[in-house]
Amino acid sequence: MEIICYRSGYKGLLLGDFYKVTPEIREQAGLLHRFGGSPIDLLPSMEALGEALVQEPVLWNSTLPAEILGHANRYPGSQELLQSVLAGQRQVGFAHREQAGPATEIKCSARPDGGLWRLDGGKRLVVGGDRAEAFIVSANTERGVALFMVPSDTDGLRIHRYELNDGRGAADLVLTALRLPDSALWIEPERAAATIDEVQGLATIAQCADSAGAMRKALAITVDYLRTRKQFGRPLADFQVLQHRTVELLRAWTSTRILLAEAAQDWQLASPAERNRRIHAAAWMTSVSARTVALDAIQLHGAIGLQDETPISHYAKRLIVNQLLAGDPDEHLDRFIAG
Repeated sequence: MEIICYRSGYKGLLLGDFYKVTPEIREQAGLLHRFGGSPIDLLPSMEALGEALVQEPVLWNSTLPAEILGHANRYPGSQELLQSVLAGQRQVGFAHREQAGPATEIKCSARPDGGLWRLDGGKRLVVGGDRAEAFIVSANTERGVALFMVPSDTDGLRIHRYELNDGRGAADLVLTALRLPDSALWIEPERAAATIDEVQGLATIAQCADSAGAMRKALAITVDYLRTRKQFGRPLADFQVLQHRTVELLRAWTSTRILLAEAAQDWQLASPAERNRRIHAAAWMTSVSARTVALDAIQLHGAIGLQDETPISHYAKRLIVNQLLAGDPDEHLDRFIAG
């Protein structure tokens, strides 16, 4: 068995540019941990999760909290918690969204109260929040938005757990006179805004990669069905109009992967404005393509595509839920144009 590594990460995956991982290269693998990775390394894994319809909140309860923990040196025991999160021993949710679509205005408040912090407000659609042991909560202070660590059993925290349409778990949080010690302030307002912006961007393109993987599998299932199902004595794949429809779906999927690679490439080198433009472009294309692939794949299957027993119905659900979590595609397009 050979181990291969794609050159330039996701770009190499698209171009088939790889090299063999020799024992000498493996000896230097510790450098990756020391200097960290980038989204270019994350996207292939997220594609695989989407293709396999993995229900566990790997992105939401592991990747994103780990990214925040890297900025939370002030928090006592942050490195120990980081190791347990990466090892899958603890699950931490990121509670930032307060409305449908991308989170913008934060109304959840945090103010000093007798030597403690008092938090009031609500968070919605915390993916993976149904199984989280603690939450990283964004809240407005007098100096701006900050990030707090809130254990799930804290007095004043009410958790409404539920299941999304595709089977993944989520939760809404209500914080009422919730009090925390000063040590629960993970990231101060001076650094929280930049951290949240980076984490949200990472979450967006990672979720888009999940959709890209689901789209690829949905296309494969649909093509296989068209080759098998017969009408008027001929496979459906022989009909030119259906061939054209399938090619359009393939084009949409390919365009999605290209813009994802563009968004992830040079993540650390691009300016925040340019990075956000690339993210919004990829999110818009993924959202439009995912919905098109989901609905067209079901139509190409016919009524059987609506049945819960058929795999294509579950991929369609995954794609639609991902689109709703990513926000309105028109809003992403407007933000891309505004630059």
